[in-house]
Amino acid sequence: MNDRNRTFFSHAAFMSLEELVWGIFILAEVVLRRELQASALFITLFTIINPASALFSVYFSQILSLRPDRIYRHIKLVAILTRLPLILFFVWHDAVSLLLLFGLFNIGVAMLKPVQSIYMRENFREGEIGRLYGIALSIAKVFFIAASYAFGLWMDLNHNAYIVAFGGSGVVAFLSVMLLTLIPFRGWRTVEAAPAPKDVLGFTTTRETLRNNAPFRRYEAAFMTYGAGFMVILPAMPILLVDHLNLSYSVVSFGRGVMTALLIILCTPFLGKVLDRTNPIYLSKVSFFILIAYPAFLIAAWFLRGAVEPLFYLSFAAFGIAMAGVSLTWNVGPMYFAATPQEIPRLMSVHVTLTGVRGLLVPIVGYLLLQIGVLAPFFASVCCFFTAALMMRKDARILLTAEKNSV
Repeated sequence: MNDRNRTFFSHAAFMSLEELVWGIFILAEVVLRRELQASALFITLFTIINPASALFSVYFSQILSLRPDRIYRHIKLVAILTRLPLILFFVWHDAVSLLLLFGLFNIGVAMLKPVQSIYMRENFREGEIGRLYGIALSIAKVFFIAASYAFGLWMDLNHNAYIVAFGGSGVVAFLSVMLLTLIPFRGWRTVEAAPAPKDVLGFTTTRETLRNNAPFRRYEAAFMTYGAGFMVILPAMPILLVDHLNLSYSVVSFGRGVMTALLIILCTPFLGKVLDRTNPIYLSKVSFFILIAYPAFLIAAWFLRGAVEPLFYLSFAAFGIAMAGVSLTWNVGPMYFAATPQEIPRLMSVHVTLTGVRGLLVPIVGYLLLQIGVLAPFFASVCCFFTAALMMRKDARILLTAEKNSV
């Protein structure tokens, strides 16, 4: 099997197991609220841990730049230190344990993002990255669908099922990361490694990169605004679904899991081709406009209590269609702005670092807005998505210049 095919099949298998775990964790906030009686402030902390852990990708990116020959050793350490600890949930299953163990899991997710970008850039041919990634993501979403809906039904039957599900996910998550060691990494060993920056958290790297790469800076500004719209509603979401809309686990898992993933499966291969034929700026713009419907339908569900479930499903249908495009541009977009393969880890780490920065700040804003009313964060989300779409539209011609200069 050649490097291209080996990379595709190993990466698709990795993504499939990862999505299986995410299918289980899709109900984590609802479990926190309904079973573990977590407060709004604790849920806010939980939502912060997830994106804020992205800051660790910067450190891992520096290690990649310094010693690419040790990449497999580092992957194994990530598997052992951030995935296996989930097994502890079998014996330690309160709100604090879920917060800490899920935080470790997300640190591992963030640290592996630059690795995936390098694999795709080195082993896939130019012009096919979007299509192949789209196919792999669609395959992986089948596992997400099965896990999320089965877990939702299980939780309706047994409200303690989360103990076994969360604990068992540690084994699956460990195996998924080990699959990355099967992907060939020969390309990186044939080029001189880029010098790694000294700042551990990457703030100096982020500032210098954004200052020197204007197209990438504008791209990240729009993504920052989109991310604010996504994260500002995270503290309010479980409170709206559990306390006000009174939705069951199976309904939530079907909407957030099955419906969203099905639409991602259906839309991603097509949108992957669109990405290959156009650019990440165009696809992001369209996706951000569609995302406006996501919080808007949830707002409507608050007022139209007789149509709560249909509006909930419509909300996550819009979310699924939009996220098919956003997932592609988020994971593939930064490499379009890289002048050389060695620059990819730095741009990807900056991309993820900014996710961590907004993850530290925006949920707190969402919590403060929640004190005004449960719908306040959702109105703010509508404004953010609309603004992000306009930013992509306004700066499209300038941003497209970066694509012409990318390798």
